[in-house]
Amino acid sequence: MTTATVLVAGLGSTHGDDQAGWLVVDHLNVLFSQNCDSGIRVDARRISSPIDLLALLPEYPRVLICDAVQCSPEAASTACFRIELPRPWTAQSLADCFSPATSPRTGTHGIGLFEVLQIAQLQLRSQIPRVTLFGIPACDFSAFSCPSQATIEGARSVAEQMLQELVVPCDTPI
Repeated sequence: MTTATVLVAGLGSTHGDDQAGWLVVDHLNVLFSQNCDSGIRVDARRISSPIDLLALLPEYPRVLICDAVQCSPEAASTACFRIELPRPWTAQSLADCFSPATSPRTGTHGIGLFEVLQIAQLQLRSQIPRVTLFGIPACDFSAFSCPSQATIEGARSVAEQMLQELVVPCDTPI
C-alpha cells in the first residue's frame, strides 16, 4: 500500500473566531486518530501566520488550508466554502478566488493568505502543490475571546469534509 503526504494548515490566532483554522486541525487530528487505517499520511498543523506557508508548500504535493473568513453577524451562519485553486495558479486566478465576498486580504495575520500565495506562485513556478482553501464564516475577532458556537460547528464540519476528501483509495491520484 502506498501513502501520500498532505499538509492541512489551520490558520488562526487567539482572536475569537479567528481560531477557526486551529479548531479544524484539532478536530481533524481526533478524526484521524479514530480512522487510522486511511492510507494517507496527514501533517495537520496550527499556523499563526500565512507567511509560514512559504517554507511548507514545497514539501507537500497536496495542501488543504483553512481560515476564518470575516463576515457580518447575519452571514456567520452561512455554510463554509471550499475553493480548489487551479494548477498552476496565476495572479489573476488567485484574485478571482479571493473576491471580497470570500476572504479578507490581511485579517489578523499582518500579511494575508492572498499575498503569500502570490509570492509562492513566483517562487515555486512549476512545483506548485494542489491547494484547496476552506473558509469558515466568522464575525468576532476580539483578542483572547472564545470562538463562537457557529465557528466551532463550522470547524467540525470542515474537518469532517476534509476527512471525507482524504480517506480515498490509495490508487486514486492526488
